[in-house]
Amino acid sequence: MAANRQLVLDLQPHTAFGREDFLAAPCNEAALAWIEQWPDWPAGGVALWGPPGSGKSTMLRMLCRMNERVPGFQVEGQVVVLGRDIHDPALNVYELRKQVGMVFQKPCVFPQSIYENVIFGLKFHAIPNGKSFPERSERALRDVFLWDEVKDRLHDPAHTLSQGQQIGRASCRERV
Repeated sequence: MAANRQLVLDLQPHTAFGREDFLAAPCNEAALAWIEQWPDWPAGGVALWGPPGSGKSTMLRMLCRMNERVPGFQVEGQVVVLGRDIHDPALNVYELRKQVGMVFQKPCVFPQSIYENVIFGLKFHAIPNGKSFPERSERALRDVFLWDEVKDRLHDPAHTLSQGQQIGRASCRERV
């Protein structure tokens, strides 16, 4: 009996970044049609969902440049969003994240105080002097029913919140 042998093919991968490199098939026609309608999407954005482990979070972390803090992470090639390479050193990552957002399944708490976590986005999107930050953060915390629980602990580390409170705090970032 002859030994089983594998035929090894030395096929070089093809890097694809443009529409012309995207394979359209019946299974992805609807997704492709929506992608091609950008920037005329009804709400100016798109939601991505799928089964666990399908790569949604990985893709969004890549688009938001959140993998850069992962030890050993390396960039190869280009990722183009809104016509710009997101790894261009001149690109302001905070401006990028205004265009590409991500809502986490588990709350993402920054290593800062509760208050700093709530106003994080305001620092980049609002009035530079910050005078309205306390009022806006209080209103956001009231909107998610956390104000009474945290009003005396605003300068405590955000990781001291329960998971339920962390989820509410994450919602505050959207409301300030």
